[in-house]
Amino acid sequence: MSRLLLKMKDIQSVFIRHTVLTHVAKDDVLRLLRTIKPETQKKLGKTYRSLTPRRLQYQMYDIPPGQMAYSGISNVLNFCKNKLYDPSKRTVRLSINIDGLPLYRSSKVDLWPILGRIEEKKIFPIAVYAGKKKPRCSNLYLKTFVEEVLQLKRDGIKIHGRDVQICYSQNAF
Repeated sequence: MSRLLLKMKDIQSVFIRHTVLTHVAKDDVLRLLRTIKPETQKKLGKTYRSLTPRRLQYQMYDIPPGQMAYSGISNVLNFCKNKLYDPSKRTVRLSINIDGLPLYRSSKVDLWPILGRIEEKKIFPIAVYAGKKKPRCSNLYLKTFVEEVLQLKRDGIKIHGRDVQICYSQNAF
């Protein structure tokens, strides 16, 4: 009991010492938390960065009359850490779906996502277009996507350091 109280006082002293929680303060807190329970040591990282969620990278494109956020197949698969496919496989089957929908019933904003799904697993966004109407030019809307698909078909993809081939499925989802 006194050991636990001592640790709580240590944690309180870190917050008092560091009125603004800097990266150093966050590391101090983690260092203290790792001493409370041995099993906690396995779950906590060594620095504050392990507590900071990663963000999916994307590029913004002007596609009249709206804009598109494009993450890409490769980027999404590397971001999701084996949740979208079986990492033991060297070839994955990818299905693509593109369809427009209003943001909500009386909305003046249309969404046109490009969605992917591997081997009947979870659906993931590759890109999302938002505008007052559907994209005027389908070639411009699909340009980046088609370029990535052709490049992945030709070269394959490196997912978490492993070479994987993409096969495109004609199955709708």
